[in-house]
Amino acid sequence: MNTYEVSIKLKRNHQVTLYLSPNKDEDIFVNEKANGVPFQLIEGKRYYFELSDADFYIDGDSQIIKCYPSRSGVSNGEITTGNFVGTFSADIKAKENNETQTMLPDGKIWVIGR
Repeated sequence: MNTYEVSIKLKRNHQVTLYLSPNKDEDIFVNEKANGVPFQLIEGKRYYFELSDADFYIDGDSQIIKCYPSRSGVSNGEITTGNFVGTFSADIKAKENNETQTMLPDGKIWVIGR
């Protein structure tokens, strides 16, 4: 199983990396020219994610994005697309003050039909 990486610029010159791992390699569509998004998620699949900096977390539709509590402080969770097809937005927020640092990635996560 491959892990895909996306570098994300935040406020105040911070940067985090989003690591995204599908359950199976064929559960992700990789196309670096697709609307500026390096990969697209597929309807009806599940993906594990982790942010490189534990001071930030992903906040989005709770039906799609689930963050796991972590004793080690790692910011991780699961994206479950279910029967959703289209685009949805998610914010990256600072844990310290819940302030939105940026939207992920370019404000949209793409989910395509099977």
